[in-house]
Amino acid sequence: MFRLILFSLILVINGSLLFSQTSSVFPLKVAASGRYFLNASNKPHFLKGDTPWQLIVDLSEEEAKYYFRKRMQQGFNSILVDMLSEEANIVQKQCGCTPFSGTDFAGINEQYFDHALKVVNIAQEHGFVVLCTVAYWGCCDDNNGWRNEIEASNDSSLYIYGTYLGRKFKNCDNLVWVLGGDNSTGRERYDIIKRAIRNQNPSAIFTYHTREDELASDLMNDLDIDAVYAYYREKTYELTKKGYLLSTKPVIFLEGFYDKLEGTNFRYEKWDSIKVSMTMRQQMYWFLLSGGLGGFINGHIELWRFPEKWKEMFETRNTKSIQVFNELVQELEWWNLVPNFPDNSNTVIIKGRGEYGSPGYMPVSLTKDNRKMIAYIPSNHTGEFTIDYRRFSLKPGQGFWINPATGEKCDIQALPSDGHFKIPEDRGDMINDWVLVLQTF
Repeated sequence: MFRLILFSLILVINGSLLFSQTSSVFPLKVAASGRYFLNASNKPHFLKGDTPWQLIVDLSEEEAKYYFRKRMQQGFNSILVDMLSEEANIVQKQCGCTPFSGTDFAGINEQYFDHALKVVNIAQEHGFVVLCTVAYWGCCDDNNGWRNEIEASNDSSLYIYGTYLGRKFKNCDNLVWVLGGDNSTGRERYDIIKRAIRNQNPSAIFTYHTREDELASDLMNDLDIDAVYAYYREKTYELTKKGYLLSTKPVIFLEGFYDKLEGTNFRYEKWDSIKVSMTMRQQMYWFLLSGGLGGFINGHIELWRFPEKWKEMFETRNTKSIQVFNELVQELEWWNLVPNFPDNSNTVIIKGRGEYGSPGYMPVSLTKDNRKMIAYIPSNHTGEFTIDYRRFSLKPGQGFWINPATGEKCDIQALPSDGHFKIPEDRGDMINDWVLVLQTF
């Protein structure tokens, strides 16, 4: 169990933001179902995250406060960061210091970790869960991350480092430790650090940041949180389904496709703004409606490293889509959702669902009482499908479409008697994906 200070709702009056004072520390715990988190009032809590990887290293305390205020205003409540920078020659901005005075993990510099502790506490004051790598392994080559140092260190050095982290951050109730880092190598080395942290703090929480297209629980079976890491397309819902069926741990989407990739050749494809927006929205809804009830972490291809004009990067073409998703998650009572997989004998979509394993696949969830159905129709879909109303406990009494780009709702005046649906007319944004909600009363 870990605990989190929760801020009250932001009040916007005449353009001014008024924040209430933090009332108390609330414990965040896993629900009885094991699928999602609850706060101390037993209210469901969905992690809505960003990936400012370099925040601990690159920002001062005041800059960190600015970052958390901005993201809090946009509805975020969690971040994924590095304890140690994944780039070479770490020098923390606030103290002008490095994490270690010696080679590998020798000579721990208290100044550096004092600042890291302050950042985690600032996050807690703003109501943020901090998912933090113990030592990012690296995605690409020997100059990226800490793979060389981890491999070069003996077991004793790694255990001493883990012991220090466990003791230093023991009282940070909003902290989740992340093993790995863009790779699935070195599990035995990370296990040493994990054991050392847990020796100091038995209630410490762990997950794993794998290489792309893998599930965290495939690497370690004693993690507290399972995690999906997929860049785009079918792996998002395939891995989420696997995690959902594998156990009853909360499944979070730890990292995926990044915002602001326009003009790049990421993964050897040419990306424009339309394709970026389409892929981001597909990942969010594929994950949620395939059993991802723990939380979703978004990313920004520039903001994570805090370049000179980072304060101008909070608003993008896709900011609204992310906010719509975060608001819709709450409105649709996501904690009651049960994925309706196509290989289920009780599948509710009997025609036109889209091929499983393709970008046109249509994910669907029903609430536990079968009184509500939520479906996401991606732009790659044909736009036509048939629903078997008999699979509901009652015939749907109301339905509406939601534009996931803007949040605008469009009521369905008369549900088709034969269950055959067509998406609304093209809205002119070159994507034309939709969320369909049917509910009974």
